Amino acid sequence: MSLDLIEAFDRIDWLSVIVATVVAIAIGSVWYHEKVMGADWMKAVGLKKKDLEKADMKQSMGGMTIGTLLQAAGLGILIEATGATDIGDTVALAGFIAIFFVLTTMSTNILFEQRDHKVFFINAGHVLFTFIAMGLVYGLYA
Repeated sequence: MSLDLIEAFDRIDWLSVIVATVVAIAIGSVWYHEKVMGADWMKAVGLKKKDLEKADMKQSMGGMTIGTLLQAAGLGILIEATGATDIGDTVALAGFIAIFFVLTTMSTNILFEQRDHKVFFINAGHVLFTFIAMGLVYGLYA
């Protein structure tokens, strides 16, 4: 089996990439809302509300949007390259990538940064939920 990523890139449905990106950003907006996980996350990373008010939100949101778009496109390319054709396949592949690549990298960072493990669990839950949702979007568009 060979993965032809260039051919998969040519076949990708860019509307589904945009929808997956919007869904991921919406999930993040809810997940990190102060009344959901935001207050616990701020406490775990040592931030106060005033710290976030001083942040350059254009830069943060712009960088997050570009990163999310790249994640959605990359997932779409891998879904095309592997031939995942139904919701079960696309969600499974998205979950696989989240668990075996993203979460493992995040856990290493948390360990070496000596951060509160709660940061990992809050962020990991967000990543896993987001990737599964993006996989669901691709499955619905397949």
